[in-house]
Amino acid sequence: MYKLREGRRCRLKFRNAGDDIHPRHLHRHSFELAWVSGRLTAGIIKDVVMLDGFQENEFDFIADTPE
Repeated sequence: MYKLREGRRCRLKFRNAGDDIHPRHLHRHSFELAWVSGRLTAGIIKDVVMLDGFQENEFDFIADTPE
């Protein structure tokens, strides 16, 4: 578990180590996709993103919802 400072912008990186598609989400947070499958992105706000097999993505979010 990570402890984050409330109100801070954070970046997380997810990697799907399997070959099945998996949904990724943060409870009670929306996030902005920053990097998807080797491509930079900006302005794409999501609550859930489907991560293909062996794919990586990075996203930014504001830690503004405690617990």
